[in-house]
Amino acid sequence: MIKVVVFDLDGVYFVNSHENFKRNLREIFGLTDEQIVNVYFKSQQMKEYKLGKMDPDVFWSWAIAEWNIKTTKEAILKIMVAGYEINPQAQVLVEKLKDQGIKIALCTNNFPERIRVIDDKLDFLKHFDVQVFSFEEGAAKPDYRIYERLIEETGVKAEEIVYFDDSEEAVAAAGNLGIRAFNYTTFEEMRNKISELIRN
Repeated sequence: MIKVVVFDLDGVYFVNSHENFKRNLREIFGLTDEQIVNVYFKSQQMKEYKLGKMDPDVFWSWAIAEWNIKTTKEAILKIMVAGYEINPQAQVLVEKLKDQGIKIALCTNNFPERIRVIDDKLDFLKHFDVQVFSFEEGAAKPDYRIYERLIEETGVKAEEIVYFDDSEEAVAAAGNLGIRAFNYTTFEEMRNKISELIRN
């Protein structure tokens, strides 16, 4: 029996957020995609930031220097949050599942300021019964420890949890702990799979 459905945020619950952010940085500061990706998506500093091991001011001072632009942390966060919108299909699905008595959880590699400014804009955290953040756990997907924490926080058996992610490594790690984990391809396929699992 399925008791919990876990959402990843970017690409599933939120739509086009990363692409919007990159576009805005290109247009406002003239940055290239490579510059943005190397600092914001792939740097060791960002990994540490998402693990709660780097002070926000230290990270953003480093990032702004790497990009060689004149701005502030607050300005960058404002640009970032401007590109966030909730996927309306996801919102409908969340409400439908909650009406069926199923808990909704999120498990995300993230940093606190990002969650804060997005929630200030969209008030989305209230829709999630369970919230597991890398910066609070000191572990990020696909580290098995974040999934152990997810299981603990939901209060159900691993096999009663359904989880979708676009990272094959993350799906494999969660699956190794008994979570019903699937690769995210399209929203429609995810929705159909959830319905199938609930029926069975």
